[in-house]
Amino acid sequence: MSPSSDSLLIRALHRLGEACAARAYLPAGFVIIACVTVYAISGAMRDVALALMLMVLAVCATVMTPKHANSLSGFALVLLCLVSFGMHRRDPQLFQSEQEWLHIGIATGILLLLSGVTGHFKHLLARMAAQRNELAETVTRFQELATHDELTGLPNRTHMRELLGREAQRHKREGQILCLAMLDIDLFKRVNDSYGHPVGDRVLYKFAQHARAALRTTDVLSRWGGEEFCLLMPNTSLQAGMRVLERMRGQIAALDLSRIDRDLHITFSAGLAALSHGESMTEAIERADKALYQAKAAGRNTVRYFDADMEAAVTARILLESELNEALREQQFRVHYQPQVDVTGQMTGAEALVRWAHPTRGMIHPSEFIPVTEETGMIVPLGYWVLEAACKQLARWATRPETAHLNISVNVSARQFRHLDFLRRVLGMIDTHVINPRRLRLELTESMLIENIEDTIAKMSVLKSRGVSFSLDDFGTGYSSLAYLKRLPIDELKIDQSFVREVLTDANDAVIACSIVALARSLGLAVIAEGVESEGQRNFLMQNGCQHFQGFLFSEAMAAEQCESFLGRQGLHAVVTPTMAQVRTASF
Repeated sequence: MSPSSDSLLIRALHRLGEACAARAYLPAGFVIIACVTVYAISGAMRDVALALMLMVLAVCATVMTPKHANSLSGFALVLLCLVSFGMHRRDPQLFQSEQEWLHIGIATGILLLLSGVTGHFKHLLARMAAQRNELAETVTRFQELATHDELTGLPNRTHMRELLGREAQRHKREGQILCLAMLDIDLFKRVNDSYGHPVGDRVLYKFAQHARAALRTTDVLSRWGGEEFCLLMPNTSLQAGMRVLERMRGQIAALDLSRIDRDLHITFSAGLAALSHGESMTEAIERADKALYQAKAAGRNTVRYFDADMEAAVTARILLESELNEALREQQFRVHYQPQVDVTGQMTGAEALVRWAHPTRGMIHPSEFIPVTEETGMIVPLGYWVLEAACKQLARWATRPETAHLNISVNVSARQFRHLDFLRRVLGMIDTHVINPRRLRLELTESMLIENIEDTIAKMSVLKSRGVSFSLDDFGTGYSSLAYLKRLPIDELKIDQSFVREVLTDANDAVIACSIVALARSLGLAVIAEGVESEGQRNFLMQNGCQHFQGFLFSEAMAAEQCESFLGRQGLHAVVTPTMAQVRTASF
């Protein structure tokens, strides 16, 4: 139902009510005419005063509520009798004939009859008025729902498109500048996953209220869909638009969510675009969306405006997402294995690392596509595919004596670990491929463990009871409390390559690496250093208690067949010599 049709319906209801109100005075007119006629026929013209009094009483009874009208009508009858009696006392010749008394009786009967009819009609009129008001409120409510978001009270996407269309016409006609921004709450899915959708709805409502408080009277904020919002800023330049968004960031930063969780804070990313002359609003929205992509890629909680370089970057990003979807469908990914060795150089296991065998670009390193898969959610199916491939490899290695002792470590993303089907999928793979679960090690990061810690511990405990072990990856780079560390069923700490790389030249990195080894020993955990590229690094770590290593000093990541041949060359410190480019690139 369009707003114009709603207005027509409301006006029609008002006209009907006015017509009914006009009809309500007809009985009053009948009372007046009857009274005047009765006294005129009797010839008692001097009693016109009495008729006028009855007329006033009848009109008052008509316009009052039914209950009060009945009381007033009764009072009018009593007053009529008293006045008639008084007039008869003053003039005994008055009201002597039966005809005169008949006239008075007829007048009284007509007054009673029409008073009752008027009261009943007014009761019906009151019901009609109540129904009319209820219908008008319903129509207004439907109109509000058709144009506004029920949760936040902001204009919805459909209504915003109408406003944008009108502003675009005005921009074209008057030539005024126009600025448009697309906003997205950062990592909002984590809020829904961790606290539930009711809490997510409360966060959306509070965000909308605080964001609107930062706007000017001419600005219009709408809910575009999900956690995305659209901001229209008429007669505003890019610079002024940036100031509005920065003011909004300040409002959101002051948003108090301590009643939900004292550690819960939200931010937003925004993309800004100005409507160019001769450009459609759809094109402006697309450019603002591209700027939003850049803002999120820049680390979130930031604002970006559209430019030509950004367009090229966003176009490349969109192409990459499309190719990744095709790669998942066509199974273009490969799993390589980087050996993990002990102090003697003997291979104890390997880390499963994914590579993309692009049909035209060749083998692509995960650093180029893993961040995109995490942002788009493709990391979940990709992660399950890598885990399946690792389980198949463990099953094959278990059939050969020389490889049966090998473990395989598999990285698990935060999204995959929080997936509702995660436990069932992992346990199903173990049972399907009939592998020894003690040979499977899942690598988790610090940051993902501290979110919903109780659920994390519960999931890890279930897998731990089946024999699966856990490694805390990139240890020392996160922000988790050491109090959590002793509660988690961790088997191994992994020293991040950022500390290993400068362990011989940076005293702070050396202290951190040694502290991690000491902490692991005190907690009864194994420790492994990744990114070992030189004999000096290996010797330093070994002298300080680290007994397991992984890095280019021993081997780069390679196919399973090459990894098996590595076993025949054990005891060497550098079996596969990496290129200089590979040495400079962190292992994945």
